[in-house]
Amino acid sequence: MSPPDLRAHWKRVKWPKPNLVKLSKIESSPLAIALRKLPPKVLAQASAQLDPFGWLLEKVDVTQWCGYCRAHRPWITRVWLAAASQLRAEHRLIHKAHGWGDRWEEFRQSEGKPKEPWFADSFYIALLIHAKEPRRSNLLNARGPQERLAQARQVGDEAFLRRFRRAKAGAGKRAGVSLAEDYAVQHWLELPLGLPGLCFFSDAALHSLVKIFRLPTGEGLATKQMRVRLGLIQAGARRHLVDDVIALGGKLCFQGSMMAKPFSFEGTVFWGRRQLWPQSY
Repeated sequence: MSPPDLRAHWKRVKWPKPNLVKLSKIESSPLAIALRKLPPKVLAQASAQLDPFGWLLEKVDVTQWCGYCRAHRPWITRVWLAAASQLRAEHRLIHKAHGWGDRWEEFRQSEGKPKEPWFADSFYIALLIHAKEPRRSNLLNARGPQERLAQARQVGDEAFLRRFRRAKAGAGKRAGVSLAEDYAVQHWLELPLGLPGLCFFSDAALHSLVKIFRLPTGEGLATKQMRVRLGLIQAGARRHLVDDVIALGGKLCFQGSMMAKPFSFEGTVFWGRRQLWPQSY
C-alpha cells in the first residue's frame, strides 16, 4: 500500500498500529522472543514506520536472518511471516466491511499499461456488488458490460456468468465481515491475558476457540477457509503451539505437543462490550 493508504488504514482499524518496542517486552510471547533478537534501535525505528513488520522484512538482512533461524530457532521465520500477513488481512477486512468498490480506482492509476482481462472483470463485478440505484442500472446497461456478457455467453464462460449472476442478485447488498474474521485478524499476533496469539493455533484449535466464543464461521473447514481467504499465515507450518482448546466447566484448557503442560485459564474474557467467556445463557 502507498503511504496515504497506510495512514488511512490505521485510522480505520479498531486497534492501534503495532509498537514493536512494547511487543518485545511481553514476558512469554513467542513474538516478543523473536523481536528481542533485533537491536532496540532497529525496533524503535520500525515502530515509527507506517508498516512496521513490512519495513523490518525489507530492511533486515533476510539471508543472514534465515540462516540464523535455521540454525537456532526455525519457528521465528514463520512468526515474521505471520506478523507481516496481519496488515494485508486488515486491509482486506476493511475493504470487505465497507464495500469500497470505488477505491479500486486508486489501484488502476497505471495509465497506459495493458490491463489483464481478468482484472477488468473483477473490477466490474466489485463495482456491481456494492452499487446502489441509479448507478446499479447504469452499470448493468452500459455498452461495455453488455458486450462482455454477450462474449461470455458466446464462448461459454460460465465462471464469469456465475459471478455476474451472484453480483446482480445481491442488489447492492454486501456480505459484510463476520465476528470471527474481525476477532481473528485483531488477535492474530497476541491475545489478552498473556495467551499466545491466534497465529500459534492450529486450524482445529482456532475453530474450537471461535466456536466456544460463539463466533462461528460454519462447520467443517470453514475456519480454515476464512484464514486462507484473509491471507493469514500461521506461525507453525506443521507443529503448532496450541493444537486444541477445550471448555471444561468454567475453565478453558489449551493443549499442544509443544507445551510442557496444558495451560488452563479461569476468568472472564471480554471483547469490547461483548463477554466471550464464560458464556451467559
